[in-house]
Amino acid sequence: MFKTIKRLFFLVVVIAIVGAYYSWTQRADLLSSYLSTAADVPVTIDTIDVGFRGITIEKFFIGNPRGSTLPTAFSTDSFMVKYNPLRIMTSPHEIEEIVIKDISVAVEQYRFGGGKSNWTIIIENLSPSGEESSDTEESATPSGERNVIIKRLLLENITVDVINPLLGKIHTTIPKIELYDIGEEGSFSPHVLMKVILDAMMRSLLTNPDLKKSLEDMINLPTKLLDTIILDRDDGEPIDLKESLEAAKDILKGEGKKLEDVLETFGGFFKGLSPEDNEDDSSEDSDQ
Repeated sequence: MFKTIKRLFFLVVVIAIVGAYYSWTQRADLLSSYLSTAADVPVTIDTIDVGFRGITIEKFFIGNPRGSTLPTAFSTDSFMVKYNPLRIMTSPHEIEEIVIKDISVAVEQYRFGGGKSNWTIIIENLSPSGEESSDTEESATPSGERNVIIKRLLLENITVDVINPLLGKIHTTIPKIELYDIGEEGSFSPHVLMKVILDAMMRSLLTNPDLKKSLEDMINLPTKLLDTIILDRDDGEPIDLKESLEAAKDILKGEGKKLEDVLETFGGFFKGLSPEDNEDDSSEDSDQ
């Protein structure tokens, strides 16, 4: 009887060790499967290396929601998290540094004026189910929620594709974005990190020469296309569409108005990158 118990105990230990080893070796697949289910988009991770002072994720890919033009929402060759083992165990949990390199991001707006985008869908899916009211969040911290502070966030070599029904596709690059002390103002969660990264990218895009040139080209495009087109009026006199469109362009840009002001006019293009913006947009649609 005693030998039988010992054998059963030994078998349970072996099964536990094998199960733990399998989970550990398959951690990349398990995490990607979890994220894919949570975000409702394809997610793949090549490898995850966990060390005493940090974690390195290689080849991290997030796909776009169904119906999007591009297959990729986010991808990076290297995602490194560095921490002090003593500080990571305290509350708030402190992460020394997150370094993300060789990033590819696609932001697809489904309407020119803002509203739902590929990222509003992804972020909404990743958001905690109880996160509906900011008043509730301020009055009480949900059980089990952890406070995390990221001392430094570094994004390097960023390629961005912005797609909009009117603007078409804008392809540009951002050399580097550096942020500090993320999460100091309150609780932290993965979808908050996504929103911080996207907001930083959009701010960089608004000062990017490539985007300014694209917006300027969009304003000038009608006159370029119709430069030589002349239509006849009822009285037989020709109408120079180029002249008419030049006048319309002057009205749009405003006398002496700089391109920075034109960019501000198109600020609604970047609306909808957060769930809050999308909720406002949805409420407007429902009222109509």
